[in-house]
Amino acid sequence: FDCTNTLSDQVLENVYVQVEPSEGFEVIAYAPCAKLQYSIPGTTYACIRLPSDPLVVIGTFGNTLKYLVKDCDPNSGEPDDDEGYEDEYVLEDLDVLLSDHVQKVLKSNFAAAWEEVTAKNELEDTYAFNLKTLEDAVKNIMHFLGMQPCERSDKVPENKSSHTLFLSGVYRGGHTVLVRAKLAIRADTEGVTMNIAVRSTDPNVSEIVASAIG
Repeated sequence: FDCTNTLSDQVLENVYVQVEPSEGFEVIAYAPCAKLQYSIPGTTYACIRLPSDPLVVIGTFGNTLKYLVKDCDPNSGEPDDDEGYEDEYVLEDLDVLLSDHVQKVLKSNFAAAWEEVTAKNELEDTYAFNLKTLEDAVKNIMHFLGMQPCERSDKVPENKSSHTLFLSGVYRGGHTVLVRAKLAIRADTEGVTMNIAVRSTDPNVSEIVASAIG
């Protein structure tokens, strides 16, 4: 957590963010920022153990900034006394998403990469979205999965009623993951249908990605 003290007449010490994670996640350590003087940024860390169940990847963390406040001279930054008092400030919740577990990796030849991974761990599913355009569907899928578009498939040609999006990445642990998403405008009602196929070098990753959108 990057922190900045915006009060010139106070210095903050032992600054850290107390995290209340979702079930399955566990806080194992904090690394406080020793001192935050006015307008000088500092950083504090929380170390979180991931769930033992590899299929649990999404969660919401509650966060509370805690610190020791000491009044100080605005000019020198020196504390008026050594005692101070404890204080805290509730921060916004932090959402951990699937995209936080994935690193984008470009595949210059998606078809070759797709065949190289093979269909051993392939999973396929179909979803319907209440989106008006193929462009909106492409943007939403890319944002949610956090993967790299390949073959310029993030660009939807004009006046098309269907499109295929190719995505690639590396899931935490070094597992290759590839996505082929076939999109089509629904003729009967407004919306977009997606048939998604996922291949990965790890079967759990295929399941995580294929089921995450639903």
